[in-house]
Amino acid sequence: MLLIPMCFPYRPLPRRPLPHRDFPHRPLPHRDFPWIYGTSHGSMFGPAHVPVTTLLRCISALNPPLLHLNEASTALRRNEASAALRGNEASAALRGNEASAALRGNEASAALRGNEASAALRGNEASAALRGNEASAALRGNEASAALRGNEASAALRGNEASAALRGNEASAALRGNEASAALRGNEASTALRGNEASAAG
Repeated sequence: MLLIPMCFPYRPLPRRPLPHRDFPHRPLPHRDFPWIYGTSHGSMFGPAHVPVTTLLRCISALNPPLLHLNEASTALRRNEASAALRGNEASAALRGNEASAALRGNEASAALRGNEASAALRGNEASAALRGNEASAALRGNEASAALRGNEASAALRGNEASAALRGNEASAALRGNEASAALRGNEASTALRGNEASAAG
């Protein structure tokens, strides 16, 4: 039983002071710092008859330099905030410029690609036109070769007809030669017959 207070040090809290006798509507004083409310039982800065207003006057005497420091720190913070804002605006403007430059670069690359595509299209059209010209030239060459073959065939036909006519002429000439030789033989035979008849008569 004697060891319990040593293991659990416990000091009972002081009694809550009563409200001020002159100002019963004021809140109860703080439990640990009753001098904040200027209670009549005394404070850590002096006996109870020292008013709190004296303490407040002493504290207010320090306000101007503290106020200047506060104003200076506030101005410094404002300047830093404005500088940060300007830095943010500058960085935003730089990003905007970079974005616009990138956009212009993209537009330029797109225009370049469009020019390349149009040049490729023109090249394809030129190659297609060249192929069309080659095809038409080949068609004309085929037509010319067909016409040449037709001319050669007609020339060969005419040559065949001429050779056939020549052969016909030769055959008719041979026939006439045969007829002449036959007539000659007939004349000779009649002459021999007349000679035989004359010799028989003599």
